[in-house]
Amino acid sequence: MLSARNITVRYGKTTIVEDISLDVVPGEVLVVLGPNGAGKSTLLGALCGELNTTQGRLWLDEQVLTHWTGPQRARRLAVLPQSSTLSFAFTVQEVVAMGRLPHDSGQQRDAEIVQAALEAADALHLHERSYLALS
Repeated sequence: MLSARNITVRYGKTTIVEDISLDVVPGEVLVVLGPNGAGKSTLLGALCGELNTTQGRLWLDEQVLTHWTGPQRARRLAVLPQSSTLSFAFTVQEVVAMGRLPHDSGQQRDAEIVQAALEAADALHLHERSYLALS
């Protein structure tokens, strides 16, 4: 579980996110709604540890988020951003396989997991398409 208590993020003197507390429980869907510029992406960046908070605390599985190493956090926490910075024409399958990088389960097992993920997302038919060609 990811827990946030009283999270605040400021850029200089401007407060972007203020006093947010929430729990993200495995298996549940959490939706954050708001108009452009409301701080949704900033909140997501803070929750995953990509952005520093100016106030508040974050825990991942009851351990302070900053105590997790990068590889440990990558095995437990994933973020799908609204837009991608990938500029190479990777295939859909290659992009999905990138999610396996923090794990040490072996090529064969990773291939099985990628296949299952594509099937679960009803995207197996896209596996050879360029990621950049998707809308």
